[in-house]
Amino acid sequence: MQYPARNATYLGVRDFFKKLARQTHRPAGHYCTAHQPAASCFSTIPSTRPSAARGSSEHELPVEVYFSEGSPLTPSPRFDWRLRAPSRSKRTLARQADKKRHAEYKGYAKRLMPPHTLARPGDAYFEEIRAYNKWFLPLLEAEQAEGEAVLRERLATWSLSRLCEEGYCLTGLSAFWMDAPQFGRPVACFLQGPGIVFQEHRFQNGTQVLVSRLDPLAEVPYRGSVMSTTPSQIRIAFEEKFDVDDGFWRIDVGLSNIVFERMRTAIARLNQDLTVQEGSASDSQYILHGTHLRDVLLRSFSPGSRSLHEPLQAPDDVEYVPRDTLEHQSREGRDHGGAFKDDMRIQSWVQRYARRDPIRIDGDPHLHGLNPTQTRAVAMMLGERISLVQGPPGTGKTKTIIEAVHFEVHHPLLVCTYTNAAVDNLVEGFGAVGLKPLRVGFGAKVKSSLNEYGLDYQLGKHPLKPRVDKLLEEQKAAEKRYAQLNRKIEVLQKEGKASVSQRLERMRSALALVERQTMSINSKLYAMHQEMLRDITTAADVSFSWTRPRCQPNQHH
Repeated sequence: MQYPARNATYLGVRDFFKKLARQTHRPAGHYCTAHQPAASCFSTIPSTRPSAARGSSEHELPVEVYFSEGSPLTPSPRFDWRLRAPSRSKRTLARQADKKRHAEYKGYAKRLMPPHTLARPGDAYFEEIRAYNKWFLPLLEAEQAEGEAVLRERLATWSLSRLCEEGYCLTGLSAFWMDAPQFGRPVACFLQGPGIVFQEHRFQNGTQVLVSRLDPLAEVPYRGSVMSTTPSQIRIAFEEKFDVDDGFWRIDVGLSNIVFERMRTAIARLNQDLTVQEGSASDSQYILHGTHLRDVLLRSFSPGSRSLHEPLQAPDDVEYVPRDTLEHQSREGRDHGGAFKDDMRIQSWVQRYARRDPIRIDGDPHLHGLNPTQTRAVAMMLGERISLVQGPPGTGKTKTIIEAVHFEVHHPLLVCTYTNAAVDNLVEGFGAVGLKPLRVGFGAKVKSSLNEYGLDYQLGKHPLKPRVDKLLEEQKAAEKRYAQLNRKIEVLQKEGKASVSQRLERMRSALALVERQTMSINSKLYAMHQEMLRDITTAADVSFSWTRPRCQPNQHH
């Protein structure tokens, strides 16, 4: 039997008992239901209709039923924070405004790189940043050197036949460029011949490769990433085009240095203060560099403080630490507010459900499918600025993360993991619970079933896409015209005739005009692309990406 939501509130319960008290003074056999007006009374005198058709009144239920989980007085959640997701809220007016804005597109604010800053003696976190660099940069160098040494050793000591047998190398390949680039990068197709099937190899989607003529150690190889494979073709994306028409090619499994460069860049950006970038008054927008967690990440690297980490067991001890040992208050005296420190409703839930024996209040949001430990982990995650959730395989860490993010979907969120497979699992999980995830990453490493959540797919569906396509055609025509004028100018200059000087001058003027047109088109494309990205990320509930993990000193869990 369904009851209005009001009957599940405090006021509804109060009204119910008031009406029940009034009904005790009515003549025997006449009652009113709690959710019907007083005039809607019915008699308990037997009716000619079957009793099942009428249904039982809540007044006829035994007393113990009122205090059971199935009681009609069981309250519904007062407020479910999870319903604040952008995809679940009504944004009709916003969508109409977006359509009007796209139709009247005239340009958008330019995004700029923030000024490069380097912490100096006396600046905040100078000593901590220096200690952090001293610890991690040598580790990155060692890890990269080890990977390159393994690659060089394999290429130098293994015979060509062994490399091919083990699937690390393919030779005798011809190639041609595909007509359409993928994700803004030119793609070349490599094959051994029409219909010739490759032997078993290790070139899977996303594999970093070295492309050379004969030997990648004796020449400077081209570096690329495998976009897709078929039994007889391998398509590889490169940063830029090069001549592939003549001769044969060899491809080897390589090592990507991009992740190491990105990690070094991330460490360098600890020097950046986000509050300064956000407070800058300008018509343009800064691309924010740095993190608001700088104080938390650098705390243990302060020269004047001892490490807060106290190992609970020896590193080689394989036994689980007793629960009572793990139950202790935080040893840090910092603010534990987290993202919701100003939201008293969520803070109340967090503080109550972070306990071993949570204090439950009628109307708390229901986290379906979580056991008490997982619910407690969600509460602790919401109450801290940075958290570590750990558990053996199969303990529900992914489910816990999904429910925790459910609380936060009204905030811009970025979820990162250290493997693409883990990213895809989370995207599937969030899509299954009705959220709108956005998968950011290199297309070749994204599971095909998740293409609809991919950034490139969303860009292709954006209202500005037709205008972008038109600009791309204009850009291609301008580049073609520029190349033709350049060739003609080179031919006339080689002739060296005085009679063509005026013609050369006109062609140079035309070349300069085409160059300005190309720059204008590029500026429009950049602005449109930034606006499309802003719209897509704003509409998404959660964005997902892959990140490279870094080991931490003295890690014992």
